[in-house]
Amino acid sequence: MQDSNEVMELVLSLEKRNGSSSTVKGITIELRGNYREKYQLEAGITLQQSLFDDPVEWSADIPGTRDFLRSPSSYGYYTLTLTPLEPFNFSLSGVYTGPMKVPHFAGATGITEDVLFISPHFFETNIRLSYVFSIKEINQDLEFFTGIQNVFNQFQDDFDTGKDRDSGYIYGPARPRTFFIGLKFGNIF
Repeated sequence: MQDSNEVMELVLSLEKRNGSSSTVKGITIELRGNYREKYQLEAGITLQQSLFDDPVEWSADIPGTRDFLRSPSSYGYYTLTLTPLEPFNFSLSGVYTGPMKVPHFAGATGITEDVLFISPHFFETNIRLSYVFSIKEINQDLEFFTGIQNVFNQFQDDFDTGKDRDSGYIYGPARPRTFFIGLKFGNIF
């Protein structure tokens, strides 16, 4: 039994320190073309290297790494827009995400030790079709649109589940294949 003068204290201290200095260097190349406002192409790619000067320890079981975690060294995008007739519009777009190092901490179902996982690369492709009706009486437009995001269903397929999951083990596109339809009202053209 404790003496009434004794005070029991529980101190929880969490400390996060950033790593050493770092260097991020790279190049971005972008391209844009437009032919008579009927065919437009935009594309870009970034190649980069992101390194800490000294290895950063992220696990007690695995040696540190100089690489930034969850940061791909290559990524890019493209958008191709076709407008063969003024009210009709077709868009094909995509995002490329290159491989990256992702920490996966032990404790989740089937994960007995910390792992530094290298993710696959992803090509997310999207399609959008639209048709615009001009309402001249009120000087407004009404656009009907539909499409598919992430057409080829490129996304992480090894999420942790259960109460002990590693909630930080996330990489790749944010959503699986998604169908959409919509209506927009306003000055579109």
